[in-house]
Amino acid sequence: MLAAPAAYSQTENFSASLAGANEVPPINSTGAADFGMTIQPGSITFSLTFSGLSSPLVVAHLHFAPSKVAGGVMIFLCGGGGQPACPAATSGTITGTITAANVTGPTTQGIAPGNLDAALEGVRNGLSYANMHT
Repeated sequence: MLAAPAAYSQTENFSASLAGANEVPPINSTGAADFGMTIQPGSITFSLTFSGLSSPLVVAHLHFAPSKVAGGVMIFLCGGGGQPACPAATSGTITGTITAANVTGPTTQGIAPGNLDAALEGVRNGLSYANMHT
């Protein structure tokens, strides 16, 4: 679950800690990560620092759903959706930008591909979570 700022401002910062216990259903994992995203007029940047993975990172993305509910993929961070491949590593940091081209849906949940405004509204309303796969 991404933590939202108290009120919208010119710069909005969101963050989340990723752990296997937060999966739906929970899994036993030594992997962990910290995700941060900054929304500014004209740019959206992110950072994902991960460690302790049992095998290399394959994909990382944001899902559209509240905490403890499995939702569809909304925005890719690496490994798909117009983003570079994830690093073939069990620890590291990925950084990048998010554009409308990275929004893949989920159309079945009301987010159309390319609709960055709808995706960001989900983030602002606490209806998103970061996830990574090995």
